[in-house]
Amino acid sequence: MTRWKRPVPQARHLVRRVKSFLRRQRLVVQLSPVILEEGNLCQNPIFVLGVHRSGTTLLRRILNTHPEIACPPESYFMEHFAALLEDTDAREGLIGLGVSEGELPSEVGRWAARFHEAYRAASGKSRWADKTPQYLAILEPLYAMYAPGARFLCLKRHPFDVTASIYRLGWQFEETDPDPLRATALYVRNRTAEQVAFSAAHPEHCHWVGYEDLVTEPTPVLKEICAFLGERFYPEMLDYQRAQHNLGIEDAIASGSTGFTPSTGNWHSLSKGDIQTLRDVLGDTATRLDYRVGEPVRS
Repeated sequence: MTRWKRPVPQARHLVRRVKSFLRRQRLVVQLSPVILEEGNLCQNPIFVLGVHRSGTTLLRRILNTHPEIACPPESYFMEHFAALLEDTDAREGLIGLGVSEGELPSEVGRWAARFHEAYRAASGKSRWADKTPQYLAILEPLYAMYAPGARFLCLKRHPFDVTASIYRLGWQFEETDPDPLRATALYVRNRTAEQVAFSAAHPEHCHWVGYEDLVTEPTPVLKEICAFLGERFYPEMLDYQRAQHNLGIEDAIASGSTGFTPSTGNWHSLSKGDIQTLRDVLGDTATRLDYRVGEPVRS
């Protein structure tokens, strides 16, 4: 599981982050989960997949605005259930308790979904969704726990922009390299590769969403998403900032944003050496995702 550290933000980001945090306070009403007895459980959960800074928070808030979908902030806890599934001794122990090998993933899935189900019920909605970038490392266990009903929204953004954004925030991941920019690029490359491989293995369960398309043409993109999910499109989704969204572990800038404001091409402002690093590490990734990696346009 990829770990990351959130250090004190750089000075140039501090004011923006404070404003974003203050703005979101006026939008939040914290819902309390109601623990349920097993009964009418959601059979078609949604997972938003994407590396950090690719627009996952924006998409989760849009989904959470839908009257039938409850999408809370990042959950993190499901990685431990995935580890349980992949632990040989734990599997044998559960089988020894009478859980069949074939039913084990779905049984663990119901166990793992307990709090999602409670949040869904507290929200008065019929379907739950999860947005946790770290889950790119446990995609196959998630699929095993929630197939065949689960649907996966694969969010992509130009990997150069993603890397530049993470690098400027100073976030650190497990990928190590003497050059922090290169280490960040390696994180983006490796996690994106897992996302692409999972989508190729389960194409009928996955739908790709381009961040750039979402922020420039939100209505048709959201209609396509709803069609894939088998849900009706609601215009209220375009005003996601007016809805109630629980507090949680999310970036303050993203959670405090409003509307659809494109943030693209930011990597152009990097030095020539840094841009060459992005090309060396992420050139193939960008091409695979249908992004250009040519010379930036400088003013």
